[in-house]
Amino acid sequence: MLNCSMMNKEVMKKNDQQKSIYLPTINHKLQTTSGFSLIELLVAIAVVAILTTLGVVNFVGIRERGRDTQRKASLNEIKTALEFYKIDIGFYPPSLPACGSPFAAGSAVYMKKIPCDPINVSPLVYTYIPDAAPASGYRLRVCLENELDTSVDDTPLVADDTFCTGANKAYVGVKK
Repeated sequence: MLNCSMMNKEVMKKNDQQKSIYLPTINHKLQTTSGFSLIELLVAIAVVAILTTLGVVNFVGIRERGRDTQRKASLNEIKTALEFYKIDIGFYPPSLPACGSPFAAGSAVYMKKIPCDPINVSPLVYTYIPDAAPASGYRLRVCLENELDTSVDDTPLVADDTFCTGANKAYVGVKK
């Protein structure tokens, strides 16, 4: 019987040791807390939301400025083709072909394809207005989307010029 009671005591001791290993104390609980508090999560979400909003707003502006840069480059290409036409023919053409069409006279091709506006919806289209025939000058212009563009010539080409309306009040104009 002695052996049995000794064995029981040893087993109980082992059980007690195991229980003390698995049962955390109050101090142990305080030291091993993990995770984030609700306030930390809300602050992190707010920061991410603000950064996302700023990124989206800036991305829209970048796309507008990119299209405006393309418009300016296209106007310069058209202007160069018009100057070559005038050198060959002696005056500017009475009109330009539609966008996407070639600009040619006889066997001379001045542009393989007249550029189209990136959006190509009125008033965001290229406009060519020749002077009286035979054209000794012309007006070439386009509305820009970015009203804050610093390289914009927004002076009217004629006294009652209301070419760009609505949100697109800025334009690039060429008068020859």
